Amino acid sequence: MDNQEKLTTHSLESESMNRELITKCDEPFLKQVEQNLLEMIIFQNLRLRVRLFQGIFSPIFKLRKFLNKHWSKIRKTFLALCILGTLLLLYMVIFEPFNVVLLVLLVIYLIVTLIFWLLKKPYKNKNSQKFSNYIDKKSAQTSAKKILKVAKKELPFDAHYHFSDSLVNYHRLKDEGRTLVFSKELEKFAIVHNHATLFYKTSKGIVERTLIMHDGPQQMIAILREMNVEFIVYTSSVHTDLLEELADSIY
Repeated sequence: MDNQEKLTTHSLESESMNRELITKCDEPFLKQVEQNLLEMIIFQNLRLRVRLFQGIFSPIFKLRKFLNKHWSKIRKTFLALCILGTLLLLYMVIFEPFNVVLLVLLVIYLIVTLIFWLLKKPYKNKNSQKFSNYIDKKSAQTSAKKILKVAKKELPFDAHYHFSDSLVNYHRLKDEGRTLVFSKELEKFAIVHNHATLFYKTSKGIVERTLIMHDGPQQMIAILREMNVEFIVYTSSVHTDLLEELADSIY
């Protein structure tokens, strides 16, 4: 009886440490995978930008927020200073000996304060944000095409993944045979999408390491949980929340 119990326990442990995932890959499916890759890569780059703006660049954007919030009072203060400077300049011209250097400094001061007064709102360079989004998209497109370059040439095929402990073996199955694509230890962070899961070395990484293709995210989520891999499930709402967090960090 004891031997039977030990055998049963061993069998359950082996099952929990080994998982297989087989995905049929054709051209329409690979287009979905490529779109998933684009969204996940852009999402990870956005996460990096949010960390930077909330970290090392935080003082700059806190100052910008302060200016946005109190700009009306700041403008009125500068107007008052401009009036005082004008009165001081008139006093010097009328009652004091002529001093060229001081006169030039006062004129510069008056010009600067006038410029601040004329600015109705602090300068917001929204074009820079659009440019960053454009660069992210182009970079993601390049990365996605590079990742799927070989897979597109081999279509159609079955992607066969075997997970054991922290390892994964990936074979490409075609009519003419079975080819080992890679055998490696999985990274510790992943982003899960509908038809693709993208692995990074860490949650802060921006270099894509491993791609797993699948039909639906549920089985992949179960595998990641068993392998103790940190992951984020990508959805449009998660992406929108991150964009709002980024906008809040900047403006």
